[in-house]
Amino acid sequence: MEERNVLKTNEVSIVGTLVDVEGTPRVSREGEDFISLKLTVKSLIQDEENTDLPAREQVTEISLYSKKLKKGTQELNKLYAKYINVPNLLGKRVSISGEIKEDKFFSERNGDMVSFNGVRGRFVQEAKPSEIDKADFSFAGYVRKPLAAKTNRDGEVIHYELQMAQANYNDKMPINVTLSIDKDNEGIISILQEIYLAGVTGLLSGEFLTTTSIVEKTVQTDTASFGTPKTQVFTNVYKTLRVSGGNEPIPQEDSGAYKPDFMMELKTAYDKDSVKREEDAKNREEAGQSVIGNKTATKTDSLADYI
Repeated sequence: MEERNVLKTNEVSIVGTLVDVEGTPRVSREGEDFISLKLTVKSLIQDEENTDLPAREQVTEISLYSKKLKKGTQELNKLYAKYINVPNLLGKRVSISGEIKEDKFFSERNGDMVSFNGVRGRFVQEAKPSEIDKADFSFAGYVRKPLAAKTNRDGEVIHYELQMAQANYNDKMPINVTLSIDKDNEGIISILQEIYLAGVTGLLSGEFLTTTSIVEKTVQTDTASFGTPKTQVFTNVYKTLRVSGGNEPIPQEDSGAYKPDFMMELKTAYDKDSVKREEDAKNREEAGQSVIGNKTATKTDSLADYI
C-alpha cells in the first residue's frame, strides 16, 4: 500500500490519581529486555456546566510498553528509563498522554472475532497542581458503522453507538473505535444521524465513561420446579468513549479524506488478518496448546460490514 494523506488524529489525555500499577521488567522469548505495565488512574471529573454537582469518579486503565534498548543498538530507550520509575508515582496525581488502541482476538468459546478498545499510554509525569482531573479523547477517521441504538437483554436502549476507523501508522491496517452517545442527548444524536454516514471522514471528541447498572431478575432454580423463586442480582459494567462534540465531515475530494478504494484496501487487509488469526487459534486448539483466557491478543484492528 502507498502512503496516504488521511486524518489520523488519535489523542488521549488522562489526569488523576494513580491508584494501581501492575507489571515489572521482563525478558522476552527472544532474550530482549522490556517493560509492560498496566496503570489504573482514578479521575474526579467536575461537570463544567453544573459545577454544583458532585464530581464524577472515572477509573481508566492504561497500558505502557517499551523495549529496554533502541532497535539495533545498545542505547537505553528513554521511555523504558521513565517507565521503570512509574511505580514511584503510586498514590500521586499524574498526567498521561497516549492514544486509543484496539485489541482483538479469536474467541474459541464463541467461534468469532472479538475486539475491544483501551488506552496505550506514551508519556507519564506527575501532574501540575493547576491541572484538573480529566479523561478526554479525540479521534479522526472514517465512519465504518453509522449511529445505532445499543440495547440490553430486555430491549431497553442503553446508549447509541457509532463506529469509526483510521489507518494505522503504516497505512496497512485499520484501527477501529466504538464511540457512544448519551441516549438523552438528542442534539448530538440528530446531527450524527444526519451527517455522520457510512464512509464519511470526520473527527469526534469526548471523554471516557464507565457506568454500572444493577439488574434484578426473578428466576426458578434448576433444582426446584416449585416453591418460591429466587431473585438474582446482576451487575452490568459499560466502559465507553462518550462523544460530546466534533467537526463536520470533510468533503471526500479534500485532503485528509478517506477514499473508497483505500477503505476497501483496509477492509481486505482486515479480512485476511482475521482468517489467519482464526486458523492459528484453531491450530493451537487442535495441538492441545493452552491459550490464557481463550484468546490470542493482538494490537491490530478490526473492520466489519461497513467501509
